Amino acid sequence: MMKTCTKCGETKPKNEFYRDRSKQDGKMSNCKACHRKYTLSPAGRKSQKKYHQTKRFRKKQRRAGKRYRQSEHGREVRAEYQVRYRQTKEGLEADARYYETHKLERLARSTTNNAIRAGRLPSPRNLLCQCGKKASEYHHTNYAIPLDVTALCKSCHLEEHASVEVPEYPA
Repeated sequence: MMKTCTKCGETKPKNEFYRDRSKQDGKMSNCKACHRKYTLSPAGRKSQKKYHQTKRFRKKQRRAGKRYRQSEHGREVRAEYQVRYRQTKEGLEADARYYETHKLERLARSTTNNAIRAGRLPSPRNLLCQCGKKASEYHHTNYAIPLDVTALCKSCHLEEHASVEVPEYPA
């Protein structure tokens, strides 16, 4: 299949044109050579710089990043990075700070999970949330009383934490 470039006027095979989903034939109107020449020109660079500052471009970049992070390769790379970071001095210090400042929360979660496993507390998945949906997790109203919990669905739990003031922890 052949196509004519609107810039240079030459007729070239379709593989000489970049893809463009918005066009009827799925290809750009300029050939790759003309497109390359334009993007390297001062006018092309100015246009590209302006586009990179738009919301549309930033939104496109976020979507691409999200797709990458959710891909198998992206998850593997992130896991490897976290392992390497945790072995550094900064990573070990960050872990120690987290464990120190969140001692009570960790103990409450652990106690709740142990009670579920021992059968002293029903699994939240067997209960209904206050909104009527199936509950998926427990919410601690007070971490000092680990088994004082409310079964909530994910959305209600997020709402509950958004409305609760977060306590200040020493730095």
